[in-house]
Amino acid sequence: MLEWTPALRPAVVTRHGAGPAAPEQYLQYEPAGDPRWTDNPRAATRFDSMREAFSAAVRLPGALRIFTVPPTRF
Repeated sequence: MLEWTPALRPAVVTRHGAGPAAPEQYLQYEPAGDPRWTDNPRAATRFDSMREAFSAAVRLPGALRIFTVPPTRF
């Protein structure tokens, strides 16, 4: 029996620049582990999946955050 397995694809975190004409920016973790935004897509940190990229995006410090996710209630 064949089993479906989702393909893992690398993902990066991006945000729009400060203005409409500004280029997109890409999340990059420096060797020391500090996050920052860069204009160079080749320098962006690649995550193994969208899940990991999303997790990194919502855990950014407030000054770097691009969006918030409301808490879930169970």
